[in-house]
Formats: sequence, structure tokens, C-alpha cells
Amino acid sequence: MPSLKALQRRFVSSAYGAVDPSFAASVSGGGRLSALAAVDVYRKGYPARLSEALGETFETCWRVLGDEDFLRACEEYARSVPSKSHNLSDYGGSFPGFLKRSLGAKRRS
Repeated sequence: MPSLKALQRRFVSSAYGAVDPSFAASVSGGGRLSALAAVDVYRKGYPARLSEALGETFETCWRVLGDEDFLRACEEYARSVPSKSHNLSDYGGSFPGFLKRSLGAKRRS
């Protein structure tokens, strides 16, 4: 059985890219959904929910950065920082530091 951290990494990887076969093998579909169909539900919804949660908390950052840059930053952040709470309102505690590092690196480039 994989560790919770390994399972979370596989989940995020599957939500943002090609489905990790070992993750899909560990999922049970619900009702008539196969395991792959169940994973596909999250592939469509999970990135949007995290971006939405960050957007609600960091409205001013979104306004300043604009849609394209803010949503790209949300995706990069979500790929590297998994949610640790069942409450999406808790997500993004380290997002300001992430933006500072990310934008600082782009300015130096």
C-alpha cells in the first residue's frame, strides 16, 4: 500500500496530466463508473476547484496579474502544493510566498 503522500502525488499527477496507472488501479469507481471514469471526473474538476479557491482568497492578486498569469500560477502552485484540508477555504496559505518567488524568478530571467 502506498503512503498517503505518494497517493496524493499520483492523484495530482493524474489530475493534471496522463493518468498514473498505479493510481487508477487504487481507485474504485462508483455506481456505473469505472476506475478510469472516476479519475476523469477529478481531472476535469480538481484543478478548477483549487484555482477557484485561490481566486476567492486572492482576488486582488488575480486582478493585478490578470486571468492568464493568475490561472497559470494557480496551476503551478496546485501541482507542487497539495491541499492538506478538506476545506478548500484553507488552501493557499503559502501562495503569497510562491507568487513572490515565482514572479521574482521571472523578473530575473
